[in-house]
Amino acid sequence: HVKKITGTDWHVQVFQTDLKLEEGKKYTFKFQMKSPERRGAIIQAGIDEEDYHEIGLREEIYAAPVEFKEYSYTFTASSVSKTKNRIGFVLGLEKGTTIVKGVSLTETK
Repeated sequence: HVKKITGTDWHVQVFQTDLKLEEGKKYTFKFQMKSPERRGAIIQAGIDEEDYHEIGLREEIYAAPVEFKEYSYTFTASSVSKTKNRIGFVLGLEKGTTIVKGVSLTETK
């Protein structure tokens, strides 16, 4: 639950880190999300070291207001780090509650 926002969206974030993604391979990121307040979120894949650049996935979405909605994003990894990649959610856009479940990242053939 986000009670206060600062104007810097990444002050509230949740990431899976230390991912070993391969350059040029396709991956699918799936999850279910809902929010009673229909909150915004950014879905992002990036490296987990300086300069924290993105590696093929960035989407701004709005969580479904009542029931869980399934989301699925396929991306091609580019400019990856050998072992320090991450994928997850930036949630500091707005105050409120966001619930996420069923998160998976799989290589797509």
